[in-house]
Amino acid sequence: MEDKNIIAIQSCFSSLSISSLIKNGEMLHYASQNKHSQSDEIKLAFENILQNSGLKLEQISTIVCASGPGSFTGVRIGLSFVLGLTAFVPIKVVYINNLLANINFNVLFGINKPSLNVVSIVDGLKNEVYLQQFTIDKDGDIFTEITPAEPINIATNQIAAYLTAQNVEIDAVFCTNDSILQQLCSFNNQQQGVKSTISTPPTQPSMQELLMEESLGRETLMHKFLTKIPTAAELLNCYLKTPPPQQTTCNITYIRNFISTGSPISPRHSREGGNPVK
Repeated sequence: MEDKNIIAIQSCFSSLSISSLIKNGEMLHYASQNKHSQSDEIKLAFENILQNSGLKLEQISTIVCASGPGSFTGVRIGLSFVLGLTAFVPIKVVYINNLLANINFNVLFGINKPSLNVVSIVDGLKNEVYLQQFTIDKDGDIFTEITPAEPINIATNQIAAYLTAQNVEIDAVFCTNDSILQQLCSFNNQQQGVKSTISTPPTQPSMQELLMEESLGRETLMHKFLTKIPTAAELLNCYLKTPPPQQTTCNITYIRNFISTGSPISPRHSREGGNPVK
């Protein structure tokens, strides 16, 4: 069934956000200004989005929900709310990994390579971050396959050394922490003896904007982009742009298991039935 009305829910971080895309192409966003009250606010925010979109619950075709990483309590709030919504109304539920949603796919179109090695970094607790590497294949303006490595928690002062040890040429880094990007720039400057800079992903990138950074002594460029913590809008954009194997259809048993046991939801499941990506 073709998607008609889609709603995305992000509750994994300190501020709740909900976005909707309805069949006429209109997109609406709700972002909470009141931190740490998501359990009280999520129902009101969802009703607000429905009212402003002119939708009834049974008219929603797909709910996109963040599966983490992030606040354990926040992840459970989002999944519990989705479980309640879909208990009696047949709505397709898709969850998306926040590290994948942190990637600005628009800027990748401008990098002239069919296969890209991309690193996504999102702030975690204290002096740690969540980090994941992705191999992203594309054909023109279509992403054909995304192969993720396992996500990890890592101390902020170990990131540069970790990436170097992987012995993989990295095409782009998307990171929510400016100081970490500065650390990576400094590290590369020392290792390669060249200048490295940070960009903010443009909304509509051009090749000029993408190729402003200088080479790190390699045949290709390494782009570093400062991002914001992924909101529901980024989840929605990720759902629309990425191929189905990076999205999972949640069934009630699967969600209940996470809510009750806290078992992590892997980002490596197919949309059709939760089978690991080969």
